[in-house]
Amino acid sequence: MSRLIILASFFLSFSSLSATKLAEAESNSLKTNNSSSFSNVALAPINIKLDTKSKGIGASEMLSGLALIVSAAGFFFTVRQAKKQQRTSIKETFWMREVLIPHFLGGFLTFVKEAPECYNASENLGDFYVSYALNEINSLKDSVKILNVGQSGLGDTVSTIFDEFEDDMMDITNSDELMLLLTQLAVNVINSIQEAQTKIS
Repeated sequence: MSRLIILASFFLSFSSLSATKLAEAESNSLKTNNSSSFSNVALAPINIKLDTKSKGIGASEMLSGLALIVSAAGFFFTVRQAKKQQRTSIKETFWMREVLIPHFLGGFLTFVKEAPECYNASENLGDFYVSYALNEINSLKDSVKILNVGQSGLGDTVSTIFDEFEDDMMDITNSDELMLLLTQLAVNVINSIQEAQTKIS
């Protein structure tokens, strides 16, 4: 009985050893096959092609160019406007306000102020016109021509206003009517000068 047990044990050990060796052999075979399989795989070359051809001007380039043009145009427009304003300021501020208009308005306002007194001191309208108004109005017409230097046509416009005043003055009958005419004359002259200054600026 003990011999059978020993033989069975020996047989089982031999079978176990054989199975182990067989498993190892199969495992080695698989490793070898896998290695040879991977070694036979050829790596395909990777080619990356860069498209270097120009596709023309894109939207971003066009917008950038447009922005540059607009900026340059804005710069030149600003410079031009600054120079124009400077010239306008010199012409309007210095010549019109400081020289030409004060030169004319001095004599004009004196006439508006003194005319009623001279009328009341005269014997009649004819005497007032010959002794005072005629000379003063002609003098103002001469001085008003200087306004054409500051604004073309301004002196001629004011001179026409004086002509109309002379025509209307021949119909007055008292100092109140003369005062109304003088007030209207002052309004018309000053409005003409203001309009001329607006055109300059």
